[in-house]
Amino acid sequence: MKQAQILEALSVFQLDFTIWSGMTKLSISDLKLGEGGDIPPERLALLGRKRICNPDLLKHFNSLKRRAIRTCEKYGLNFLNGYAVPTAKEDQLAQELDVICDEFEDNKQLFLSDYDASLEAWIHENQNYAAAIQSSIMPKEQVAKRLFSGYQLFKIQPSSDASSKRLEQGVDQLGDDLISEVIREADDLYQNLVGKDECHTRMSNKLAVLCDKIDGLSFLHGAILPIVSLMRDVLREVECLDGHKIMGNTFHKLMSLLLLLSDRHRIEQFARGEVSAQAFSTPLPTQPKTQLDDMDAFFAAQSTSENFQAESSYF
Repeated sequence: MKQAQILEALSVFQLDFTIWSGMTKLSISDLKLGEGGDIPPERLALLGRKRICNPDLLKHFNSLKRRAIRTCEKYGLNFLNGYAVPTAKEDQLAQELDVICDEFEDNKQLFLSDYDASLEAWIHENQNYAAAIQSSIMPKEQVAKRLFSGYQLFKIQPSSDASSKRLEQGVDQLGDDLISEVIREADDLYQNLVGKDECHTRMSNKLAVLCDKIDGLSFLHGAILPIVSLMRDVLREVECLDGHKIMGNTFHKLMSLLLLLSDRHRIEQFARGEVSAQAFSTPLPTQPKTQLDDMDAFFAAQSTSENFQAESSYF
């Protein structure tokens, strides 16, 4: 796919979350030094700053920000200080982010409505440092400006030949980043299953999420469509199982799939048709991957002359 077509197929989301720290600078007058003095507890002061608000009341705002990041990562890849996602998925992602932002705003209004009372409770909890807290209390109106959630959505268009070249390099890197994510996620799953001969069906949930993500971004790299097809086959077999255990031949197929996906060279071999899907019906050796002499030889041994040949602009 040409660069112009790729850019047309991508949208970029940039998250915009501002979360008040509830802290301000710790001054010399806040410290009780000398004979009979003491150091403020860590819950109140940390690295030259003091908390003028109970930190527990701000945790949910940070949780919502992390949830927004995970939601973007579910659909896209880091790009231009944001997340490149398939344009076909932008409405779906926007709806999920809107839910998070609405929850953020609801929590903000609740926090502000209880702001004065929460300050009094914090001062009461730290009576020995009441003066230090009271001297730095921030008006509610200023706090309101420091609690914000939102996002921007935009398309990318190079403004010159020079910027077009740099952008092309960035887009090419996205394809490599996508393969790297596949390798990382597959290896994590594989390492969790090494030495076992069965697992719960929920282990396939992460694989299903990854499959949906890379399917949407398959235009970034020629190796993606072949492995998506293979992942779908294994996931369909898992869905047809009775009960909640993956075992026997299905478990061996899952492990073989994860082993292939956890290595860039084997992914490229499969995309070029040098490794056949027959490898996924052959039981794997039981040793951990790091102890096997030559896993590439295992997959190569399963090759046939009728292998699937991937259509790829990359290979």
